[in-house]
Amino acid sequence: MSIHALSLHPADPDFSPPPDFADRLRLLNFLGEEFDYFGDVRFRPGSAFFELIRFDCTHNVIELKPTEDGLTELPPQDSRDFVQIELSSCDKPGVTCGCNIRDPLCPVCATPAGDWGDLIGAWHDTNAAFNCADCGHGCSIPDLNWQHVAGFARCWITIQQIYEGDAVPVDEFLASLADTTGCEWRYLWYHL
Repeated sequence: MSIHALSLHPADPDFSPPPDFADRLRLLNFLGEEFDYFGDVRFRPGSAFFELIRFDCTHNVIELKPTEDGLTELPPQDSRDFVQIELSSCDKPGVTCGCNIRDPLCPVCATPAGDWGDLIGAWHDTNAAFNCADCGHGCSIPDLNWQHVAGFARCWITIQQIYEGDAVPVDEFLASLADTTGCEWRYLWYHL
């Protein structure tokens, strides 16, 4: 089984979410009902979710239902019916990416910045910076243009069942997250 997700994260990798972060997302009507997912807390979409996350397309999901005779295939359903949201955080900044990762670009001139694996390793090992060979722009490795396929953070809002390019957070939602947390937010898609 593969996992496809849209994940939102603060631009500052060291940002730590406030203790009432889930409550703040509920006030935006982004989060709905909480449920147990194999011991983890997940959320259903809130009443404003589909206004805050714009779907440009969807895909069909085939659900297999256990029966006495084995598994029965149910008719295809819209992937939006299966969306679930996970909030996660950790003590130190980490990287989220999937098998769809590609090399990042200079955020100023769009020159390829180098091998993604080498750059992530350099950031992880020494918090190395990047200097563009073409335009001379210098920035942190998390601030490269990762083309929405990698992110660096301590906290994540992960929305399951979204393929790369299926949906994006609307600008108003990103602005609301920034107002709520005092930190700019970014997004990425990953596929595992």
